[in-house]
Amino acid sequence: MRFVGLVVATTAVLAAATSATAHAATGSAPTPAAAAAEGRAEGDAQVRAALRPTLRRGAPAAARTVAGAAESPAPCTTAYPDASPTFEVGLPCGAAAGTAPKGVVLLLHGGGWYSSEEFCEAIGLRNDCLMAGMRPTAARWQSRGYATLNLDVRTGPEGLTDLVARFTEARQLADAVSPDFPVCAEGESAGGHLVLLLALVAPGLTCAISNSGPTNLAERSEENQVIRSIAALHFCAPWMAAEQCNQLLALWSPLTWASSYAGRAIQLVAAEGDQLVPPAVHVAPWRAVRPETQLHLLGPDVPCTATGATLLVHSCVPASAITTWQEQAEAPFVPAWPAG
Repeated sequence: MRFVGLVVATTAVLAAATSATAHAATGSAPTPAAAAAEGRAEGDAQVRAALRPTLRRGAPAAARTVAGAAESPAPCTTAYPDASPTFEVGLPCGAAAGTAPKGVVLLLHGGGWYSSEEFCEAIGLRNDCLMAGMRPTAARWQSRGYATLNLDVRTGPEGLTDLVARFTEARQLADAVSPDFPVCAEGESAGGHLVLLLALVAPGLTCAISNSGPTNLAERSEENQVIRSIAALHFCAPWMAAEQCNQLLALWSPLTWASSYAGRAIQLVAAEGDQLVPPAVHVAPWRAVRPETQLHLLGPDVPCTATGATLLVHSCVPASAITTWQEQAEAPFVPAWPAG
């Protein structure tokens, strides 16, 4: 549970320093629909410049660097510059090096809905420390023959705006290759929450994997208190009455919109013993509404000091359970282009 404590402590520090997130300070409280619309309108020219050569059929797997993007040298690693990157482009590597990508996978870190820069600087680490946590996931997809886009996004609701903007560019470039070219997204914790919202507002998203992502921000139970409190810092304004804040948290909860995900390819991954995002609050209610969703509940919960234990975002499970999920469920979930 060290990660849980770190998120809670860092959130307290950042909240004390800022009193409220930028949107709250101005008295505004955007909805997911408004944030998504802004992202579609803005786009992201740097992402377009970075991905365009990558998605050309037969493009070489040499590393490319553009302004705002970190270099991604072979094999299966992502280097980072001294300046804080906002995204990192990764190319097929290992046995897949030199091949045209089978698809694009967008990756989004957790960290209590804070940007990597803001979160990491608050605890005295490199400002890309949260992005660094997603590099092993990027390497997995690159070794499978996919291009990756490891993202940092702004703190709070603007994070969805940034995610939609980057997805929009990736989808438009993918469509130039083929309308069937897959563009998927995978996120952890708060990043998994935003990935689920992306799947709601972006029909062109081929598939979404939420690893330990909260779906139910408005739940008032004691076991959901930490997630609810952190979410309220970002998605509610300080002047709001409790009930008004709860209504806004419901709007930002993927569970509220679960009935609207028909036809979306969604995979939920969670640890049985996750105490920050407990499956009873965030997975079970979703499965009741959308039983067709792929659900992978990994366990049993084990001490992180135990032999063979590995951290799954918030809590530890046997390493073999994670490996089985990665090989038998995560890998085949994302389609490969061309099909067959």
